[in-house]
Amino acid sequence: MQEEDLFLLIFTDITIAMDRQDRLYLTDRLGISGQMASGIAHELNNPLASIVGVVGIVNGRGSAGQCQRRCQIINSEGLRAAGVVKNMLSFASIHTPTNSRCK
Repeated sequence: MQEEDLFLLIFTDITIAMDRQDRLYLTDRLGISGQMASGIAHELNNPLASIVGVVGIVNGRGSAGQCQRRCQIINSEGLRAAGVVKNMLSFASIHTPTNSRCK
């Protein structure tokens, strides 16, 4: 064998480093999602509370006919939107990051 035919190969297993990097990325992304969900929830819950409260007062006064039906629709849609916000917050606080890398 000649000197020109010799090679030195060095291998480094980067699996653990890549795994850590993936977890850090997912954790950071989840944190940002939680902050965004919290901001959206705050911004939506305030007007929704007002809508539901006022409609409840109007319905309590015994408004007749079409107005009462429209108020019921507004009330139910406001409650539905509040439920969406609640579910979004629940998802953001419970969801834990998982490694998406195939093993």
